[in-house]
Amino acid sequence: MSFNAYKNISDVIQAFPVHYQEIDVIQELPFVIDNSFRQRLELIVREGVFFNSEYAICENIISPIPIKIGEET
Repeated sequence: MSFNAYKNISDVIQAFPVHYQEIDVIQELPFVIDNSFRQRLELIVREGVFFNSEYAICENIISPIPIKIGEET
């Protein structure tokens, strides 16, 4: 059976002998986002350019966040 035969996690749990549990594995830390960075992300989301492809989403939304965090730490 292919992976796309499962529509949600419930279908997988019913088909296989697995135990499903949601937990937080990453501890949240307080972080101050500077205003210029926030405005840049808001502009990108508002303009919708990142909807073109997965690559565009990564480059414009996901990738800048860990880079910014790395600069601040």
